Amino acid sequence: VNNLYDQGNTIICWTARGTKTGLNWFNLTYQQLKSWNVRFHELRMGKPAYDLLIDDKAINSINGWTNNSYEVAYNGKNSDYEFEIYPGRMIGMNHPCLIIAEIGQNHQGDIEIAKQLIKVAKDSGADVAKFQKSTLESKFNKKALEREYNSKHSWGKTYGEHKSYLEFTKEQFLELKSYAESIEIIFAASGMDIEAFNLLDEIGVDFFKIGSGDTNNFELIEHVSKLNKPIVLSSGMNSLDTIKKSVNILQKNNSKNCLLQCTS
Repeated sequence: VNNLYDQGNTIICWTARGTKTGLNWFNLTYQQLKSWNVRFHELRMGKPAYDLLIDDKAINSINGWTNNSYEVAYNGKNSDYEFEIYPGRMIGMNHPCLIIAEIGQNHQGDIEIAKQLIKVAKDSGADVAKFQKSTLESKFNKKALEREYNSKHSWGKTYGEHKSYLEFTKEQFLELKSYAESIEIIFAASGMDIEAFNLLDEIGVDFFKIGSGDTNNFELIEHVSKLNKPIVLSSGMNSLDTIKKSVNILQKNNSKNCLLQCTS
């Protein structure tokens, strides 16, 4: 670790010690690292993915380094972070992976196709069937909506007409949610703007999903974090600084949140 530090790499140490018991072992770990003369830039509590593992049995792994920033996890135990994302379903720790089937707008504006896709998601073993919701006037400016859209895949003469064709109303979303409940799969949707999230809140979704395109939309994240529902935030290709700022906003207002990592 000291060699990496001396080469100019950023060294971030993590410790998961004591998180399950509620004890704060931060200072103890800090002093222990210092007593070993370990040079590092920052010590954090928790257990993310790591590049270099130093566990309490002195087992070391130094494979998989890909850049000049290394994160070191002291103590190789699993993170104790968990929460209930919808009634009766915990995620985190050793709970089963939550599988979300992304339907998006592949229903082509047809509610019967949407129901078929929900059924396929259920039959495939998914836990959640997820759609998308936008309020077009909030997400796009007038020029974008009036732009000619003559693709062979277009559902209208303009981009606005095309997008409008693919948007379901509140009543249609309620119908889809009811259908999902009838076959025992969770209904969810990504909101693309504040008005869309307000609508999803009104129809009673169990959790919110914020797409990576809005990870730097701090006003939206602030609003959604105060709606008192669990939140899943995608990181996409955003910078680490942007992700940290978004997570800080979430954690300030809402303890039930988690990150998804997907490189688009």
